[in-house]
Amino acid sequence: MSAFAVNRATEDNTRGSVDEAIARVVREEIAKISLRRKQVLDIDEAAEYLGVSVNQVHNFIADGKLTPVRYDRRLRFDIDDLNRLIHESKRRS
Repeated sequence: MSAFAVNRATEDNTRGSVDEAIARVVREEIAKISLRRKQVLDIDEAAEYLGVSVNQVHNFIADGKLTPVRYDRRLRFDIDDLNRLIHESKRRS
């Protein structure tokens, strides 16, 4: 294989990796946007929205900082309550 062919193959692999990384980031950002449009989130989505762990969301509930919406057995959270928690956290800092 010539040096040109090796360089070309390396360039193609790098470009493919970059394209895959860009596609992954775009998919993640689209998922975040779709979360912002929902009014009620499940606990995993709420944790992701807040940028904390699920355990931290449970701590917020135990501390009275966050009240879940219960219309079935699962914990759900109103997006307005999550935004309020974020806003209140900013004021405390």
